[in-house]
Amino acid sequence: MPARQLFLPCLMLWFGCFHASVMAQDSYRLREALAAGHQYRVSSRADLTGSIELTADMTMDKKARTIQVSGTSVIEYDERIIDGDIKGPVEKTFRIYRRMEFKRKVDGQDQESGIRGEVRRMVLFKHKHAEVPFSPDGPLTYAEIDVVRTDVFTPGLIGLLPKGDVRIGDRWEADQRAVEELTDLQQVTGKLECRLQEVAVRQGRRLAQVSFAGTITGMGDDGPGKHQVEGYYFFDLHSHHLSYLYVDGVSHLLDQQGQSRGRIEGKYVLTRRLESSPDLSDDVVKRLSLEPNAENTLLLFDQPALGVRFTYPRRWTVQKADARQILLDAQGGGGLVITLEPLTQTPSGKQFQAEAATTLQKQGARILRAEPPQSMRGPEGIIERFWFEAELNKQGVFLDYYTLRHASAGATFAGHYPLRDAAVLQKEVDATARSLRLIPPRK
Repeated sequence: MPARQLFLPCLMLWFGCFHASVMAQDSYRLREALAAGHQYRVSSRADLTGSIELTADMTMDKKARTIQVSGTSVIEYDERIIDGDIKGPVEKTFRIYRRMEFKRKVDGQDQESGIRGEVRRMVLFKHKHAEVPFSPDGPLTYAEIDVVRTDVFTPGLIGLLPKGDVRIGDRWEADQRAVEELTDLQQVTGKLECRLQEVAVRQGRRLAQVSFAGTITGMGDDGPGKHQVEGYYFFDLHSHHLSYLYVDGVSHLLDQQGQSRGRIEGKYVLTRRLESSPDLSDDVVKRLSLEPNAENTLLLFDQPALGVRFTYPRRWTVQKADARQILLDAQGGGGLVITLEPLTQTPSGKQFQAEAATTLQKQGARILRAEPPQSMRGPEGIIERFWFEAELNKQGVFLDYYTLRHASAGATFAGHYPLRDAAVLQKEVDATARSLRLIPPRK
């Protein structure tokens, strides 16, 4: 056989192998453009179990012990991007929650939380490391803010995607924002490495499967922590979006010496698909105020067991609440004591002013100015208010007092503010006093 006849088939075979090799090395662009107006349907589920070691100073009986914890969450919502483009990260979205269930057991005690139906529409701002929600339909409770805050801000997940085109087997590092979203840690160290495993067709969709793994340390709500994370996600090459995420992780709570004082194991699954909702249409969005203001960012304190309900601004934090008193502190200084009274024991404005003046004298305060009780009708009954401007411990202070008499119960307010902030805080406490509702306590 002539040599050429042997050479040509070998040459054709070699080119065929070369072509197959090139095909196997096709590159893929895993990029998602998040632009204003894009909408998604998101569903997620989390399951966790583990234990936390409490030192003696953390327990009421001053005895160290270990408590068992477990929990599940199921969340479903439609989401619309409010701002953002391919040049910068998304900082604001509009959600309508279809389902929000949090169930957990801590030391044998069952706990549940969720959101009320009347505030299932929420705007979420990404502020530094936290999600800050408000509802255009009414004030949120702190518990409602907390369950939303701990959820994943899905636009941040695009930090798991590579910056450029990739081939099968290529590796890259997830950006810090995505790491923070998956771990809920700040000041993170360590890295999450991603790898393109394969591209395959599943249920008629061409999907890129990317695995990721890493060990991350940082600061969480409970102090320093270490997370060991691994999982994978699917990127839909037809619709160009991250459509599925699975995370399997172990979280260690660390003490000041870096030793583990608790271990929580968890699994998290998220599905995300492009889908428009009529409840998030342009017409709906135009009718709503999606920018934060003093009214739509109010917090709701609602405790049926105490028989108390009121709203207050977010600069204030409830530090204590029981059947007798509710204590609030304001950022930058200032405080408020709400005392709940039977109607027969609620003082009049004059009586309360005399009591307050006596107390100030005992404390060595020097009263500089004063306003006598002024009576006004509030939504629920009569409100009387008076104030003192005084010098206490060589510092100027504004002292603000209210007495409220409702149909079945009463309350007094005692506020103290730095003089520099008195005008603003006085206005906020006045609105809080007018919002107060007193009802018979119930279990």
